[in-house]
Amino acid sequence: MAVVKNLLNFIADLLGRSRATRRLLSYLQYRANGLLYGSISLDDEAALAASFLKRVESKTVFFDGGANRGLFAVAVMEQSQNPNLVGVLVEPNPQFSSLLEETCRTHDGKLLLSSVALSDKPGEADLFFENDMSTLSSLTKRDLRHVGLEMSNSVRVEVETIVNVLDRHNIESCDFLKLDLEGSEYAALLGASPLLATGKISALSFEFGGCNIDSRTFIKDFWRLLVVQYGYKLYRVLPGRRVMAIEYYDESLEQFQWQTLLACRKDVHPAWPVHPH
Repeated sequence: MAVVKNLLNFIADLLGRSRATRRLLSYLQYRANGLLYGSISLDDEAALAASFLKRVESKTVFFDGGANRGLFAVAVMEQSQNPNLVGVLVEPNPQFSSLLEETCRTHDGKLLLSSVALSDKPGEADLFFENDMSTLSSLTKRDLRHVGLEMSNSVRVEVETIVNVLDRHNIESCDFLKLDLEGSEYAALLGASPLLATGKISALSFEFGGCNIDSRTFIKDFWRLLVVQYGYKLYRVLPGRRVMAIEYYDESLEQFQWQTLLACRKDVHPAWPVHPH
C-alpha cells in the first residue's frame, strides 16, 4: 500500500496541472488512504463492530448513534451471531420512527429504540434536513449549497446524552459505540464522558468529514478528549478491513474528506491488521 500511495503522489505532482486530472488523482489518493466516504462499506462497518462483540457469556451491547433506517444495526446482528447481543438504536428524525419500530419488533427485544438526538446535555434543539427522508439530518444547519443542497427544513426534537439513553434502558456499559451524527459526534462524546472516564465504552467508531467544517470540530478535539484525557487508542479505518494506528497528533490529520475513525480502550485491540502511522 505504501508503494501505491507513493506512486499516486508522484503521478499527482507530475500531472497535476489539469484540473480534471487533479480531481481524479485526488480521489484515488483519498480512497487509498481511507479518506473517502464509501471506502468502507456498510458491510465493513458492521464487520468492524461485530469484531468487538464476540463475548457471549453475558449480555453484549452495541450502540448505534444515528441509526437512520436501521441498516447498520441489522447488519451487526446478522454478522455477530451473538445470542446475547443487544443493540441500542438512536435516531431523532421522526420520518424513520415507524420503520425503526418495526425493525425492533422483528428482533424480539434485542434492538431498543430511542427517538432522540445526541449531544453533551439534555434539552431540545432543531434538527435540520433537506428532505423528509434525509440521510444528512443534523443539529447543525449545514451549508451545502456547493453541492446543490439546502438544509431548509427543520423539526424540533428531544436531545439526550449517551449516558442518559443507556440509563433509560438499564444498561451500564457498552462494548461498541458507533456515531454517525453529521457533525455532532464530538458533543455526543462529551455527553458520554462518565463512561469514557471509567472505561465502560470498550471501543467506538465515528465519522469525520465535511460536516465537521460546519460544526467547527476537529481531529484535535477528538484526540484531546479520547487519547489525552481518557487514554484511548485512536485508529483510522482503511479499505480492505485494516486500520492505521494514529500515534501522534499533527495538523496533517485534519483531512475533511469523509473517513471513519476508531478508538479503543487501552486494553482492547482491533482484530483487523494494524498499520503504523
